[in-house]
Amino acid sequence: MSTPGGVPSVLPNIPLRCCWRLSGSFQNLMRVCARAAGKNRRRRRGARQNAGLIGLGRIGSEVASRAEAFDMRVVAFDPFISEAAARELSVELVPLDQLLAECDFISLHTAVSAQTRR
Repeated sequence: MSTPGGVPSVLPNIPLRCCWRLSGSFQNLMRVCARAAGKNRRRRRGARQNAGLIGLGRIGSEVASRAEAFDMRVVAFDPFISEAAARELSVELVPLDQLLAECDFISLHTAVSAQTRR
């Protein structure tokens, strides 16, 4: 389903939920999220972990924002975004090979087209 007018608020949460499930600390993530409204925000998982995003469109940039909130280092590969736009999102643009080699979690956010099929 395409959402050209906006991003459903829960959609960018899905990749991060998968990351925490895979790392065995989904329950910890839920506790962290529950505490997010309080004053004591302790972040256990996500620190020093690398999130790699392939595509920084509407959904990819929202995932980057959420990953950064959990102290993850966010790197991305997107040939269509400028360095300035990536800096504004606090994301480091890297070549695809580097992203694949360095990241603990990789999330794909690209549209299927003739250009992205390669």
